[in-house]
Amino acid sequence: MAGLDPAIHDSVVPGQRCPCIFLAYDNIVRRQGAGMIEITGLNELTKQLEDAQKALDDIDGEIGTVSFDPHDPVSIELAIKNMEALIDENVGHYADNPIIAPLISDMKERYRASILEQAASARLKDST
Repeated sequence: MAGLDPAIHDSVVPGQRCPCIFLAYDNIVRRQGAGMIEITGLNELTKQLEDAQKALDDIDGEIGTVSFDPHDPVSIELAIKNMEALIDENVGHYADNPIIAPLISDMKERYRASILEQAASARLKDST
């Protein structure tokens, strides 16, 4: 049970459940007494998952195209801004979704890196 407080685990009597198991689910599972539990928060999780699927469907395939002059830093930066705007147009309305928000950020960073790499490669090719 690495990473967990040993004092908690040392206090668990054999045959009893460790209280740590339930800490992670505190916002979803509530004990009701007499062995009953109430599960809450699943509607919100289901909505987040459904929205995530819709967002992924929205970006399946081509998002858009941008062009730039690899020798012009302003043109390159404008291409990056245009690609970010295309991503926002397609999935920006899911930015509050905790599943999709990191994906949006990652997509923008990957496209930015790709544009910069393409520009550098084109400049190198032109110089030879």
